[in-house]
Amino acid sequence: MQQAAFSTDHFFPLEGEEFNFAVTRSNPAVIKDFPELESTALSKILDDNELLRRIQLTDKKLRSTIKAIELEILPNNKGRPVETARWRYVVRNGVVMAKKNVGIRQIFVTTIPERLTYCFANKIHKEFGCSSLNGLMKEASVLIEAPKIKDAFKAIMGRCRKCSFHRALPNIFNPLKQYNDFNPSEIGEVVSWDQISRLSELNNRKMIKFWVLTDHLSSASFLSVVEGPCSKSNREALILALKKLRPEKFGKSRTRVVMDSARVNTPLVDDPELTHLKIKVECMTAHSRSKNNLAILDTRVAKMTKYLTLALNEIKDAYLIAERVSTEHNRIRGAHGYSPVELLTEVDQFTNEKLEIDWQMLIKIRRTAREMSRLANEKMMKAGKFRVPMNLSPFVEGDSYGGTTDSPIKLGDIVLISGIFDKNNSRPFYKISISEQFPDGIDFENQLIHTTKMDLKRKNKQANKVWSFNCIRCVIDGTSDMKLPPTEDEKFEILYFEL
Repeated sequence: MQQAAFSTDHFFPLEGEEFNFAVTRSNPAVIKDFPELESTALSKILDDNELLRRIQLTDKKLRSTIKAIELEILPNNKGRPVETARWRYVVRNGVVMAKKNVGIRQIFVTTIPERLTYCFANKIHKEFGCSSLNGLMKEASVLIEAPKIKDAFKAIMGRCRKCSFHRALPNIFNPLKQYNDFNPSEIGEVVSWDQISRLSELNNRKMIKFWVLTDHLSSASFLSVVEGPCSKSNREALILALKKLRPEKFGKSRTRVVMDSARVNTPLVDDPELTHLKIKVECMTAHSRSKNNLAILDTRVAKMTKYLTLALNEIKDAYLIAERVSTEHNRIRGAHGYSPVELLTEVDQFTNEKLEIDWQMLIKIRRTAREMSRLANEKMMKAGKFRVPMNLSPFVEGDSYGGTTDSPIKLGDIVLISGIFDKNNSRPFYKISISEQFPDGIDFENQLIHTTKMDLKRKNKQANKVWSFNCIRCVIDGTSDMKLPPTEDEKFEILYFEL
């Protein structure tokens, strides 16, 4: 068959194209050839095999890969990278796809040309929502394979306040808590229960209190509003939260609830109503090494704090805040490749397809990850606890934001300050502004910036502060409108064909 393929003349119109690949890789002008990408949802694009094939045929490497796989036309000496792609990729329904192992899942994802990497990264950010860099990378890993997509996400996060807030930026090292929990074998077998409180600026600095329920196996966490200060309201809120976590098995299988020894929690130990529902409450004390089984709750609350702070800036209603924070937290994928909501429903959160989860493998990986975390903590504590301050330089046209150690900075940019990163500060963003002492807003000689606190109803003198460069956690482009980069007047004449 290979000999027959070489002896037959195949007409490929794009073989004679004169593309300037140095331009097309960095210039999104090629999107003009596919106007449907702008208005079509990402899920529909990934289901449109005809559109994906036309996109892939505009790429030199993917086009040669299709020829090598479908027609067995092997590449010449100059196309050796295609030889690697020939055994690495497969063609399914006319589309080049990559076989990947994500966590404990094995899936096929669509391969995207490098010139459209930024376009697809922007659609993932727009449809999936703001998240940390790892969160966006994990979501992209189960949808597409695109070159330099991590750099594209960094560029997007350098212009997005919410994404920059979610990023795990380098800071003073705090070792993670170590714990030995009860090692549950199913969802809802062991949960933690605690109360948190936050100040709401939109409600005239009113203190809002939430109950937090965290499942130890799936890491699913749910917020519910505190209705009253007594243990009776605590019991009712706990019952409703457990019903929401596992409605089909509520009251049928045993549930162990771990709490601290607060005054509203201790009356629930051996409570008759909870005992009848097969719910056993255990209050941790200093004598029982209380942090062992509450550490997982502390880590969940730490992750939810970012979502909670952003929600408090936008919503007044406490019930809507609890619903939004629970939804946004439970959609982030873990190291095993699944998100909490996928573990609860066993349905893919993006495609709504049924998932077959290997629970024994998941439990094993979870225990192994805890052991590796302890070893990593010891190693990092030996290495040191402090990070090097960011290296900031004057902005020059063409500079990109999003770096964690080096970044440009200019008047009008937005900064996150390390000293104000706490749970009760719902206004963490500062904008570089001018003053009499700082006519340019930035003093590079003394490494100082003049800022104005953002998102305040009323501006006052306390809103203006001077910070050192060493206090800056992150710099965000203040002039960005979160649109695609400007395109040059370069047109591509694409001819499509069927192999």
